[in-house]
Amino acid sequence: MPKFTLAPLAKTDLKAIWNYISEFNEQSANKFIRELSEKFQLLADNKNIGKRQDNFIVEMRMFPFKKYHIYYFPNDEGVEITEFCTARATSKAGLKIILKD
Repeated sequence: MPKFTLAPLAKTDLKAIWNYISEFNEQSANKFIRELSEKFQLLADNKNIGKRQDNFIVEMRMFPFKKYHIYYFPNDEGVEITEFCTARATSKAGLKIILKD
C-alpha cells in the first residue's frame, strides 16, 4: 500500500494548525487532522492527482483541501508532503529552494 511521509516543515505546519484550532475546540482540531490525513493517503494512492507546480518547482504538486493547499512530491513509496498552508499563502519550502539556487 502506498504511503505518505511528512517533511519537517509539514510537521511544523500541522502542529501549528492543530494548536490554533484546539484553542477553540480540541475535537474539531482532531477531526481536521484526521480528515487531512485521509487526504494525504488519497494523494499517496493517486500521486498524480494534484496540480503540477513546475512553474514553481519541477515535480512539485499541489492539492486543495478546504481553504488550504497541500504541497507534495510523488516518490516510489507514495508521496512526501512538504508543506501545508492556506491557499492565500505562498509555499515557504518552494521559496527556500528557489532562493538557494
